[in-house]
Amino acid sequence: MSETIKFTVSPATAEQLRWLREVYWCNNEYWRTAKVYRNYYVAAEENGEVLGYLVVREFPAVETLGGKNWWIAATRIIDPAKRRHGIGTALVEKVLFDAQAEGVRYLCGSVSRTSAAHFWVKQGFLLTPYGQEKANNDPDMDGNCPHLLLRRIDQDDPPRYPQWINVAKGMWEGKIRPLTSEERNHIIAEQLQKTNPGYWEARGGTHFGYIAERSGRTLGWILAAERPMGKPLAGTVWGVPASALSAEDEDTARRLLNRLFEAAFEQRVTQILCMVRPRQEAPLWERRGFALFDWISFGEKNDFMCAIRNMSDGFRFVDTKK
Repeated sequence: MSETIKFTVSPATAEQLRWLREVYWCNNEYWRTAKVYRNYYVAAEENGEVLGYLVVREFPAVETLGGKNWWIAATRIIDPAKRRHGIGTALVEKVLFDAQAEGVRYLCGSVSRTSAAHFWVKQGFLLTPYGQEKANNDPDMDGNCPHLLLRRIDQDDPPRYPQWINVAKGMWEGKIRPLTSEERNHIIAEQLQKTNPGYWEARGGTHFGYIAERSGRTLGWILAAERPMGKPLAGTVWGVPASALSAEDEDTARRLLNRLFEAAFEQRVTQILCMVRPRQEAPLWERRGFALFDWISFGEKNDFMCAIRNMSDGFRFVDTKK
């Protein structure tokens, strides 16, 4: 039976922050001098000994959504022997409580360690792959590729399929059909290869998608590609690297997404990850049950956002020790 560790979680005092910078971060110039992180949380015992910390950074949400987001910049349990005593969970719960009180829209971060991925899923976060597998000779490799963390704070999670597929009422004079090979190749050449070459290559080199038409006129389209979730997550993610959806014709956008959702559900897809352009269309995707991550706020000079939606109630993990 493991011993019980008594501790409290609170914002770091000046003394604790000075200790972290001068002792624990003494060999890291970046962390010793960082001034952009407004919230430092620590878990400490009654004698003041720091057991772990979590640092968050605030940045504005995309203009069309409003509000602000928090980025989890760093988190760590200092003594590995004191892991699995609820320290990490307590730190996250405190941050979630404060984030909700301050009107934060999303809590974001990234993770690369297998054990950490399990931990964040248990805390109710979405995980989605955004990096590539590291080379086997990479000393930093931990059987994983980087994953984004994302959790909506200011509302409960939206319902999952099939409840959230709501077809608009009334007449819709149009039709939806699969993209032809010529249409897919044209979109790849004109859209994907110019904006994000190679990133969303499909497994086996195959893309697919759907197009909405009315009287020979294109109303909108979605291009998708399949790829594995990436260790330690099992399953398949459908990436949507390019689409032509507009909030001005949300009825068409809803029907195109519904076709994609239905196909994904039938094939037991774990998650759908979309590149949203332009950024002004972000509310459309959020209304369809997606969580949004803004790359520009993270410091990237990209004009797109990530829209992420799980198609199942939970993640499955692979055994990375095999």
